[in-house]
Amino acid sequence: IVPFVSYWALFASFVLAVTYLGHTLVAVTSNEQTTFILTGFFISTMALFAGFLIGVNNVPPFWQFMTYIVPTRYALNGIAAVFLACDCSLDDEVFLCSTDTLGCRTVMVPRTGFVENLTAWDLLQEVYGFEDRYWTDLGAIWLFILIYRIGATIGFYRV
Repeated sequence: IVPFVSYWALFASFVLAVTYLGHTLVAVTSNEQTTFILTGFFISTMALFAGFLIGVNNVPPFWQFMTYIVPTRYALNGIAAVFLACDCSLDDEVFLCSTDTLGCRTVMVPRTGFVENLTAWDLLQEVYGFEDRYWTDLGAIWLFILIYRIGATIGFYRV
């Protein structure tokens, strides 16, 4: 998949999902003030559990489910995978790689008592819990779009 097309498919889908979340909130609330308060809550929650403030691997086990119910996580993971996914390997001192993508570049990571060389993609996987699963992320975002559209439709037709 061409990174340019993949990026725009993910980005446009995420913008659509967030827009439809707004439609759903407007449809199910009774006035503007309630919508504004709920919007702030949802945006804060989506930012907190997306994986860039706190890595998905570092979220306490009790709150781990929250990382799965925010579309921001899937958009962020998918976009990172599009541009930084790398299947290169680092042997002890030999770097084996056939591509020169951003994620395959080596990074020196300080550890306790020594410095370790990792690829940028390995570092993102370790710290933030990113995975190379573009189609799963895109599908999850479209699932959120479907859920939000159903919620908005039900909200618009409520008595």
